[in-house]
Amino acid sequence: DTAIPLTLLLSNGRYGLMLTNNGGGYSQWGGQELTRWRADSTCDAMGSCCYIHEKDAERLWSATPHPVGGPVAGYSVEFTLDRAIFQRIDDKIHTETEVIVSPEDDVEVRRITLVNRSSRTRRLNLTSYLELSMAPHNADRQHPAFNKLFIQTEALPEQRALLAYRRPRSENEPPLYVAHALMLAPTEANNPLDRDWQFETDRARFIGRGRTLARPMGAVQPLGNSQGFVLDPIFSSRLTLTLEPGQRVRVSLVLAAGDSRESVLQLIDKFSDPYATERAMDFAWHSAQQQLQMLRIQPDDARRFQQLASHLLFPNQLLRAPEERLAENHKGQAGLWPYAISGDLPIVLITIDETRAVSLVRQMLQAHTYWRMHGFSTDLVILNEESASYERPLQERLEQLIQAHALSAAVDQPGGIFLKSADHIPEEDLKLLKAAAGVVLVAARGTLPQQLGLPVETPEQLERLIRKRSTREPSAPLPFMELNYFNSLGGFTPDGREYAIYLGPDTSTPAPWVNVIANPHFGTLVSETGSGFTWYGNSQRNRLTSWSNDPVLDPASEAIYIRDEESGAFWSPTAAPIREQTAYRARHGAGYTVFEHNSNGIEQELTVMVPVDEHGGAPVKLQRLRLTNGSSRRRRLSITYYVELTLGENRETSRMHTLTHWDDEARALLAQNRYHPEFPERVTFAAVTPDTDSYSGDRTAFIGRNRTLANPLAMEQITLSSRTGAGLDPCAALRMTLELGPHEQRELTCLLGQADSVPRAREYVRSFREDHAFANAFEQTRAWWDSLLGTIEVQTPELA
Repeated sequence: DTAIPLTLLLSNGRYGLMLTNNGGGYSQWGGQELTRWRADSTCDAMGSCCYIHEKDAERLWSATPHPVGGPVAGYSVEFTLDRAIFQRIDDKIHTETEVIVSPEDDVEVRRITLVNRSSRTRRLNLTSYLELSMAPHNADRQHPAFNKLFIQTEALPEQRALLAYRRPRSENEPPLYVAHALMLAPTEANNPLDRDWQFETDRARFIGRGRTLARPMGAVQPLGNSQGFVLDPIFSSRLTLTLEPGQRVRVSLVLAAGDSRESVLQLIDKFSDPYATERAMDFAWHSAQQQLQMLRIQPDDARRFQQLASHLLFPNQLLRAPEERLAENHKGQAGLWPYAISGDLPIVLITIDETRAVSLVRQMLQAHTYWRMHGFSTDLVILNEESASYERPLQERLEQLIQAHALSAAVDQPGGIFLKSADHIPEEDLKLLKAAAGVVLVAARGTLPQQLGLPVETPEQLERLIRKRSTREPSAPLPFMELNYFNSLGGFTPDGREYAIYLGPDTSTPAPWVNVIANPHFGTLVSETGSGFTWYGNSQRNRLTSWSNDPVLDPASEAIYIRDEESGAFWSPTAAPIREQTAYRARHGAGYTVFEHNSNGIEQELTVMVPVDEHGGAPVKLQRLRLTNGSSRRRRLSITYYVELTLGENRETSRMHTLTHWDDEARALLAQNRYHPEFPERVTFAAVTPDTDSYSGDRTAFIGRNRTLANPLAMEQITLSSRTGAGLDPCAALRMTLELGPHEQRELTCLLGQADSVPRAREYVRSFREDHAFANAFEQTRAWWDSLLGTIEVQTPELA
């Protein structure tokens, strides 16, 4: 698990591919992403993959660590300039995956070689999974559910191929077709093709509600053969292999793109021949060498350009401006526009003040061209800090260099080169430029190898919790609740004021069943599992926490964890992010939701609400956790409140600019995004009451690289990291410890809100820390909603 994802860019000039060392990444063609991807430097959990399932042993893994994860007996990844090679060993099955983009055709090929190094016959199911986007990245990121409506899928049994095409929204929209096949080389005599080809193009049916991509239903069970107007399109195809001891088998996972049905199906036919794949593999190496000659660069230069791209795709503290500089910026994206810089593309900023340092600028102009040839658009900003005088030799030299590259790169255009004089730019705009850049290089520090050679900061290793007990405490079953017209999942309570949802072991609602809880300015959406998101002012433009718009996975962006400090066992009082086998109940009421769950000898009740009264109500989400010790011994528990901060429309654009800090006066974690175009001055606050023992504003330190909220690193550690500031992957995590005697009951409150200033944020935290503050707000809120909704009453003889 490297400190940040390391990436490789492959392209033939039309079809592009980005891969990470974890197996994540995206495919793109003609400026449109074919497969869905989000930049997440902590989890790196999106990309095309191939599941490998051994049914006899009920073992599941994937050709790369993404998406199954877990320990691997042996793993390596090699990034060369023409391909990526992933190798792993799982229970004596050796898997090698070579990934290339064909230089001649708009096709990517993942050639998977499997070798049985055991002494027994192995029967394996290989299942591909590609999540379709087929749209520009920003369009899919802003509204994925809407984007999915325009994609139609089709299965072609004769070719054992899947086809998808995007229905145009206007006459000017160019056609886009994508085809996929998972193919076994015809020369593999001992592995005849299955007569019954299995496939799936419906993501909901493939993953299954309540499951994750680490173990989706479609990877371990027969596929459903859905196609056509699916609401959530994917490509998934299956091959069944039998591997004798010592046998080697090769499989090709092919994805092709084009502007017509005929062109992509011809490519699938072409690459069904293993010699076409072999030829493309050979030609990819020659093509990479030709690129180097054309750009007049050495292989080591290209490797550094690839390395630098990792820092732009996943911005991090190593090559960004120092933390104190990031904190000084008070301007938003619109401040870049007077300089013709949109801010929509990753920015590389070079500062230079002497003519003798121009070699770095020359290297970065070559890097800019190299990236563009590999389908990666960036804005290269050269900041001339030469002292003002009549003669400007540095300015002239820089203009000459840029002119030499102007044939291949636009100047002062998106994805182009921008030469600016520092003495013509106000100080606050210089701070903005440095804060907005994903990579900041200072020419005086030397060449690119010297700047990339900086040591990666290793975070302090926190003390691990030592488990003293291993047995889990028994718990009383969740009390039965009589419901009118219970439909096996939910029903109205007898007074009709709440809708109760019951989640037994391995049961899930067919889609998220949510409650929208809001006052006129502030709101939260919460589903039956406890997932959802919170916003202030505008639920799209100013999300305090992330919203996935994903009805299948419905991932949590806010969570409460309970941990037994003796056994080390941890869980959540809601069904997300940790689902236990004991039952959960969610009761949605007007203005509140109550979650009930008994486990580990602790009875838990969580009440979620947003205060509302005749004056509007406070901009705060309140959660009261009531814990009752159902066991006969004294229990020491820690409660951890986690919030995945967004402070904008999405984390990709806002996380670079979110600043967190611990406020001693309020005993709360405060966060601000001054880059926000509409809410730059607003202060987000998170607090728990009673007081906090430890805190963290670093999501990577909390979750851990390539882990999930179901198993975060922080739950194995005694305290949280206490890291806050600028340049982190931001979150708000707060931990407190309490003791419960036998059958004793305790309450605590978690607060999340947004205020117009730091003093106002402190005021809100103080006011809701007072005794009975939650109870009073809860009663006022229920009374307000009863007054609004109780004005009309309908009586009917049909109770149903």
